Amino acid sequence: MTEPKPTEALLGCPFCGGEAQLHDNDWCEPPEWSIYCSVCSAITPGNTDKTLAVATWNRRAAVPSPAIPEPTEAEIDAVATALFQQWTAEILGRLETWEQQKSFTKSSYRQMAKFAIAALASARSPAPEWRDISETDPADEIAVIVAWKPIGRGALVGEAYRHEGRWWWANESDGDYRAEPIFPEPQSYTPLPSPPKETT
Repeated sequence: MTEPKPTEALLGCPFCGGEAQLHDNDWCEPPEWSIYCSVCSAITPGNTDKTLAVATWNRRAAVPSPAIPEPTEAEIDAVATALFQQWTAEILGRLETWEQQKSFTKSSYRQMAKFAIAALASARSPAPEWRDISETDPADEIAVIVAWKPIGRGALVGEAYRHEGRWWWANESDGDYRAEPIFPEPQSYTPLPSPPKETT
C-alpha cells in the first residue's frame, strides 16, 4: 500500500524510552497503522489514519508542576552578585564590589540570575508519571491515555475512557467514541495534555 507522509517524527517509548517504529497492518481491512516499541514491545491499537496513529503515540500528559514561588528581588540580587564575583575572580583575577558597578552591568547580571533560577526550577520539576487506576480512578467520560497489558503480549498504549463502569478505546477516526471495549481492564493511566493553542 502507498504510505501517506507522516506529519511528525515518532517520540521514544513513554515507558522505557526505546525506539518507536511504525507498523503497517496491511492485512486489516481497511489497512491500519500501529506504533510499537522495539525494546519493551508497547504498542498502540490500530488506526486507519497514519497521522492520528503517530499523534496518539506522541501524545504525553502535561502533569502540572508544583507551584514554584517567584524569586524575590533580594534572591535575584544574591545570585547576580555571586555570578558577578565569580566572573571577576576567574577572568580578572580580583574581586570587584557589586555595589560600585554601573546599572547596565547590574542589569545584565540580574538577567543572567533570572535565567539561572528558572533553569534550576525547571530541573527540579517532576517528570510526568503514570497513575495506578486502582488508586486514583479517573472520572467517567473523561478521555485519558491508558496502559493495558493483555495476557502474553507487550503493553498497549492508547486513548480511552470509561463509560458506565467499562473501559473503551477511543476511536477518533469514525467519530464513534465507544469503539471497542478493553478487556482485561487497563492498570494505569495518565491525563491527556492540553490541546495546542490556536495560532492566527
